[in-house]
Amino acid sequence: MGLYDRDYYRSDDERRFPGSDQPMVFVLMAITIVLFVADYFSRGQLGRILALKPDVFLRPWNAWQLLTYGFAHDTTTIWHVGLNMFALWFFGRDVEELYGRRTFAWLYLTGIVIAGLVWAACEQLAAWGTGVTAHVPVVGASGGVCSVMIIYACNFPKRIILIWGLLPVPAVVLVGLYILQDIASAVGADARGGNVAYMAHLGGAAYGWLFYRTQWSFGSIVPALPLGKAGRKLSWPARRPKLRLHEEPADEPNWQQEVDEVLAKISREGEASLTPAERRKLEDASRRFQERRR
Repeated sequence: MGLYDRDYYRSDDERRFPGSDQPMVFVLMAITIVLFVADYFSRGQLGRILALKPDVFLRPWNAWQLLTYGFAHDTTTIWHVGLNMFALWFFGRDVEELYGRRTFAWLYLTGIVIAGLVWAACEQLAAWGTGVTAHVPVVGASGGVCSVMIIYACNFPKRIILIWGLLPVPAVVLVGLYILQDIASAVGADARGGNVAYMAHLGGAAYGWLFYRTQWSFGSIVPALPLGKAGRKLSWPARRPKLRLHEEPADEPNWQQEVDEVLAKISREGEASLTPAERRKLEDASRRFQERRR
């Protein structure tokens, strides 16, 4: 059981959040897969409704498409939804551990919206520049997934990822190469009207980097629905701490003792035996030591 799975580390908002008993990554994956199956049996009709059209700026009443397109995928192949959900699961678990369920949900959903806005804006600008109006809508969670990937690489740049289980690559290198490929494709001849919305990828990636640098929780500018006697007032986005809201106690001896216990466990059982909470404790200790040297 992870450190933040325990009841005394859960905020009231998290207990009230739909699906709070499960990691938000799994909730988002489940919604996407259910809609994919429903779209498959509707022969793509549902996907056409959810898809984001490039003329959304000219038809602002269709702004809801900026969110729904992220939950629709190409039903002619399993790879589109499969790769997106695998990436969300692979990178999203640790990002959710760092930021919590509620903030992770807002990060992912707003990543989808920002990615859609960037794509639609580029399509509209290209239409004005060439005089050719695009009619191909966009679907897929790639924009939100790119936001999560960037935040993962920023928080765990040196973490080794095994490609095909064989080739070890640092996370920052893997994600960086993926973004560079999107940039190269976006400036190429197939950037517009192709099968991949590269500008949506880049928009989501840019948003992920901005989210990491500012630590803003965009959910804080949206008032919470009054649930029972609790509820939050409308407030401006505030700068958040880099990791989780629940900070370690200021008791230095206890903190040192906990780190020593983790190191002793590595000596006895190996690094693979560490839980996510224990790994996070070591990363926090490393940051503290680095700050002391400054």
